[in-house]
Amino acid sequence: LDVACRLAIERGWEGTTVADIANECGIAEGTVYLYFQSKRDLIHGVAVHWSEELLDTTAQQLALMERTVDKVAVIIQTQLSFILQYPEIYF
Repeated sequence: LDVACRLAIERGWEGTTVADIANECGIAEGTVYLYFQSKRDLIHGVAVHWSEELLDTTAQQLALMERTVDKVAVIIQTQLSFILQYPEIYF
């Protein structure tokens, strides 16, 4: 999924094929289809991966905060940091 994420960020989904992802991983294209039924399914897997990363980061930061206002600030800051790190996802 990390390779698919990187290629999607670099080329966009339209410019990324399953064959590209497989080649970057050093595996046969058919191997990708053992785990994902289609490119759309792979994109969904990447979206889940990104969402889990964002949620995990947010949860770790929230655990350090006691006040509600600080928790809200952490949620906003974490989301904005993620947007800046992966602008291609949002724009």
